[in-house]
Amino acid sequence: MRAVADSSCNLCAAPVLAGELIGRMPHPRRPYVPMAWLCAHCLFDRRAKRRLTDVLLRVFHHTFSGSTITLLNTTEAAVLLEALLTVPAPDNDEHLQEVITALRQGIDAPEPVMSLSYHPAHAAVAALRAASPQEAAAGDATVLAAVAQHLADGQHNPQDIDQAHYKNRTLWRQAVLESTLIPTVLSQRGGPFGV
Repeated sequence: MRAVADSSCNLCAAPVLAGELIGRMPHPRRPYVPMAWLCAHCLFDRRAKRRLTDVLLRVFHHTFSGSTITLLNTTEAAVLLEALLTVPAPDNDEHLQEVITALRQGIDAPEPVMSLSYHPAHAAVAALRAASPQEAAAGDATVLAAVAQHLADGQHNPQDIDQAHYKNRTLWRQAVLESTLIPTVLSQRGGPFGV
């Protein structure tokens, strides 16, 4: 379908101009929720032609859904590794060193998918955020800032929202993100989405 008006992708937040190709993904399994309109890249190319934004969103939505691992294919692993190798890494950051090693091994492994555990994935986001985000593409910098903020808010729960009042972890995380003091581009989109 063609967009009838200017908008933005519900997943990656990229601008979508009137007349551009858009569409919706099928309804996913729980705990994921249905996505609204997506740009052509997110509909067709995000698996094989990964951008850093796509990989960051994958880490975020896996964490948001309560998963302790993020599954990456070799293309995604290569995109993340390339980005991490351009940032100055402190020698004492064992999680960051772990993610670089894991990504290299995942790329070289015969399996098409690798598992990236919680702490290394978050260390990767933190390292990218601590580097010079202004050097990243505009969309990458926006999504990186939002992912880093939401992962920190979800971990520290700055609004002190009691998880016991929610039916599951996903609903609680959604409430934490919705109560973010400074809303981000991801706050407006909801989730978690199956990416």
